[in-house]
Amino acid sequence: MTAGGVVGAIARAPLRRALRRAALPLLAALHACGPEPAPAPPAGDASSAAPSAAAPTAPALAKPDLTHVAEEPLRVAIEAAWQRVVREPQVLAAWVDYGTLLATHDWRVDAAAAFERAEALEPQEFRWPYLQGVLLATRDVEKALAAVERALRLDDGYAPAHVSRGKLLRDLSRYADARACFEKATALDARNLDAWLALGQLSLEERAPEAAEAALRKALALQAKHPEVNSALAAACFALKRKEEAERYAKAARDYAAKLAPDDPRAALSAPPITAGDYTDAAIARMQQGRSAEAEALLLQALALDRKSAVAWGNLARLQLARGDTQSAEQSLLEATALVPTATTLRSLARLRHGRGKASEAIDHLRAAAALDRDDIELARELGGWLLEASRFAEAADAFGAVLAARPQERDAMTQLGKALRGLAAEQVRAARPAEAAATLRRALAAAPTQVDHERQLALLLATCPDDAVRNGAEALRLAQHASAGRTDEPEMLDALAAAQAETGDFDAAVATIRQALALVRAAKNRAGIDLYESRLQRYRAAKPLRLAPDGTALP
Repeated sequence: MTAGGVVGAIARAPLRRALRRAALPLLAALHACGPEPAPAPPAGDASSAAPSAAAPTAPALAKPDLTHVAEEPLRVAIEAAWQRVVREPQVLAAWVDYGTLLATHDWRVDAAAAFERAEALEPQEFRWPYLQGVLLATRDVEKALAAVERALRLDDGYAPAHVSRGKLLRDLSRYADARACFEKATALDARNLDAWLALGQLSLEERAPEAAEAALRKALALQAKHPEVNSALAAACFALKRKEEAERYAKAARDYAAKLAPDDPRAALSAPPITAGDYTDAAIARMQQGRSAEAEALLLQALALDRKSAVAWGNLARLQLARGDTQSAEQSLLEATALVPTATTLRSLARLRHGRGKASEAIDHLRAAAALDRDDIELARELGGWLLEASRFAEAADAFGAVLAARPQERDAMTQLGKALRGLAAEQVRAARPAEAAATLRRALAAAPTQVDHERQLALLLATCPDDAVRNGAEALRLAQHASAGRTDEPEMLDALAAAQAETGDFDAAVATIRQALALVRAAKNRAGIDLYESRLQRYRAAKPLRLAPDGTALP
């Protein structure tokens, strides 16, 4: 690749890798502190020239230790790039290609040293010291700061460089200087989200939540779905004692969670894909651009290199789902979850299987997803809904109970919990466990006090239960009167009220009430209702209270 080709390429792709590969766990550790100095490359290297005012003489470089690099293609590529800089130490493109290859595989210290060579060869180019500063920011703050400041001496008008300098100064606890950098960045470019975010985060560190909120709202206006902005806003609102608002932003931060590269084109680097992880990263970039066919081809190449890439399988499933290939997507999600189960892939698998009618399997997958991410209340809510659909009432009640534990005032969760408990109570009645059913219905009523069906069902149970220890006519009458108030056109409400009146000995009232119910079902030509309420009428005329068996039939 020519020098021009490299510079053109590295201006477009993010420096920070979106995902790290399991096959390279030791690379960063091996090179975190950089190698010991070794003899300089052959004579004629530009590092032997007198240092310029802009950049110090570049140090000698040691060949990277490739012993623990898992992927053969990567070892070959690094060896070839190293041999080139040894052969051509005065060729700028050789150092840029070498540094780019190392940087895009997280060899930050070694990559920075390569760009230091580039700076020695081309001391007036802003990018070479600037890249050193970006790469060394998490390794050597003092050296990174010096490099960024050298870059700014070459070009003081690049807002992201002031953001980078400010972050390094903040790391050194030089808060006033850091603030000045962030403010200068916003003055240079009012649409620089990273500057507003950094300014807000700095204000949070300085315990100034009002100032933090003001800066963070500027950032939010630029990108409402930015996870870090939402997270920082949550912290600011919490500090300002606006808990509900803080929870809303915290939820948004979780919902939008994704690694985002800063808007910093002069710090961006790109190299041709070599490893499975490279192909996966390239595929993700294509997916974000809507280039699905290219992305799928890249993911298949990644899996050809490494079939144990859970990230590749998961993203392949997304593409397959998008084009309606649910069978292939299900297989890809199974591969992904077998390798590294995550809440995201498990939820996707659960939804796919739920849509295909595999309710039991879907519930198991969604339950596993909820266990992995207990802070995601929407997972618990969705699980509760599916359990309710499947008439698994006790489990549904537990799921909606978890939602309410996190959000005590949420009406929908209260309603759904009430439905689950009412279903559970009906099961307990059928199982001849009326005392448990009464307790469950009281819990349902407490969870959703406006749901009159809970009152009606509890009133009917307390009025008609054959167990004297459970039956309570006075409470049944109070509940039935409240439930039926304004609902005298609902036969079921009148039926419960009549049963409670009969249980308390007011058979005249019971007869009058059940006649009202009977008139309603006759008008609706409801033959089953007519037969039911006529039998109730005969019983109350005979001054006999109603007793119901567990299956709902009247006892003699």
